[in-house]
Amino acid sequence: MATRVLSRITRCLAKVESSYNTDPATAPATDAVLMLDAGSMATPVFNFAATPAVKDRTLTVQHKDVLTSAMVNVRISGFLQGSGTLGSRTPASFAGQDAIFRAAGIKSTATPTTGPIAYTEQAMSGLESVWLDCENDGYTQEVGGCVGNLVISAAAQSRVTYSFTGSGHYRALAAGNLGSSISLTDRSEVFNGYTGGIKPSDGSTYNRAGGLVLDGFEFNRGVQIQMERDAGGTYGIGSFFIPEARPTLRVTIAADTASANLDITDIPPDITGRTDHGVEFLYGTNPNAMRFAFPTAQLLDWKPGNVNGYQVLNLEYLIRHSTAESAFTIDVGNPSLAIAT
Repeated sequence: MATRVLSRITRCLAKVESSYNTDPATAPATDAVLMLDAGSMATPVFNFAATPAVKDRTLTVQHKDVLTSAMVNVRISGFLQGSGTLGSRTPASFAGQDAIFRAAGIKSTATPTTGPIAYTEQAMSGLESVWLDCENDGYTQEVGGCVGNLVISAAAQSRVTYSFTGSGHYRALAAGNLGSSISLTDRSEVFNGYTGGIKPSDGSTYNRAGGLVLDGFEFNRGVQIQMERDAGGTYGIGSFFIPEARPTLRVTIAADTASANLDITDIPPDITGRTDHGVEFLYGTNPNAMRFAFPTAQLLDWKPGNVNGYQVLNLEYLIRHSTAESAFTIDVGNPSLAIAT
């Protein structure tokens, strides 16, 4: 009788590599990731080249295809976690999330004891990769040298989530069960009771007191992933790397026709005038409170929509800054408003 593999039993360990594509010795007690959904996280991709020549009048394929490369595509979705301890990146469920963020071209800086843990753009010289152990009920796919893109989504009445999509080096499946010593803690929070708002560069802050009704936002790190071809590699791959990034932000708000700060008539002039907005949202309770800050977000477009019978506006931003590595900050634990105050 075949073994019935349960899709609900899905586990993942993540740890930053000290040496590229080398196992950093993940530990189930610290490096586990609390995932949003179960199922396959790692999908091997095998590329073959055909040999089409035939030696006679026949439709029969004569030759085997030749394996040219092998890699793994990864998709991990999780509930956004606080660390549970101010200024510490090591607690279970948070350490693995921290590693995944860092593999998306993000720098992680912790202020011990008092916090926060700050996530900002990583300089090209400091880009990191992550090692993943992805288990589906008894068999494990290791993925080395993985980098990818990160998308964070927040909506009222829902927990904040993230999705990481990346690529890494292939290794053969192995039998293994991470469950006996895996440690997971849920420190996620619902995106309710936020503070902050939107501050046009030529105006005052548009916040709840000024009439802002915020449905949610989506931050896309916007990194591109490329493969370095190398005949010296087992499968012709030297590395996976990030050559560039274009971060974007979508903020969904209720349409307003009466605000002095940012009503619907202010939006088109801000687009055509290339006006920057300072966008900042803070939510949650310490030590797991979080702040998302975008000091010079350029408004590019807006699209109307509706939620529960009322009109909303989807504001589309380019996340930019004139100073390198300053376009965004995500603070975890003991954050404070600095833009939309």
